[in-house]
This record gives sequence, C-alpha cells and structure tokens, in this order.
Amino acid sequence: PEPLLAEGVFGAIVLAGGAVYAAGYLPSPSSAWSSDVYRIDTAGGGAERLTTGELVQSLAADATHLYWGSCTTGVWRMPLGQDAAEQIATYIPFCDERRPRLAVDDSFVYWSPAVSIRRVPKAGGAETTWIDGLDLLGLSGPLAVDDAYVYFPNGPHILRARK
Repeated sequence: PEPLLAEGVFGAIVLAGGAVYAAGYLPSPSSAWSSDVYRIDTAGGGAERLTTGELVQSLAADATHLYWGSCTTGVWRMPLGQDAAEQIATYIPFCDERRPRLAVDDSFVYWSPAVSIRRVPKAGGAETTWIDGLDLLGLSGPLAVDDAYVYFPNGPHILRARK
C-alpha cells in the first residue's frame, strides 16, 4: 500500500470528484486535535481542512455534493471542489464508534439518530422521522440505499424499507 496521507486518525472516507474526503483527526500546529472534514487530492499533496470543530463521523457523496453528519450541529452539505457548506438538518446524528450512518439517494439524505431513521431533502427543507422504534443496541451499522429501498441493520436482522 502507498500512503496518501501520512498522519491522522480517520473514521469515515468517501471518494468523489477526484478527491478523497475524510472525516477524522489531524494534529494542528498548536498540537491540538480536531475532528473535521478534509479533502485530499487522489494524486496526493496533503489535506485541506474544510470544517473546524464539527465532530464529523459520517460522510456520503453524490455527483455534486459532499454530505456529513456532525455530532454537534446536524447534517451539512457542500458542493464538491468548493468550501461553502450549508446546514440542511439540525437533528443531531447518533454519534459513537459505530459509523457511518449517513446515506444519500437522488432525493434525500438519510441518517440515524439512535432508534430512528430520519431524512431531509438533499437541497434542504423539512426533516422528518422516517422510521421510528428501532432497537438502540441493534442499529449498529451503516445505512445503504438503492433505487427502491433503504437497508440497515437492526438487532440480529438486516432490514429494508421501501422509500
């Protein structure tokens, strides 16, 4: 393997628009660590910090935007290759070591705050609880989407819900 970035601790990555977007920690010049979103060109050359102090744990991307879930401020999006972020949901994603819990389809961003799955239109708008009453200990893994369903683990099961 060839290192693209030589230092840091990262928990989520996504490839989009010719760059690797990573959520995690890099040491700052002041020796403090910050959990943020970084953009790393696939050809290398270091990491560009896109957020500051967001406690980001989940990432997703589509053809035009990067999306992330912040443990402190909600769900955000940013056009690929730019640095102008906008908040699209204020409900905080469930944040722990089990990630990622964010997925996008053609219309919505889905995320899991503990015992439910929420969604918001990708351009922003009304965020809603889409599925409720899930097993807190069982909702332990990623969300996945295709054209017809959202898939997710819950307890000993892999479930799917029609969109």
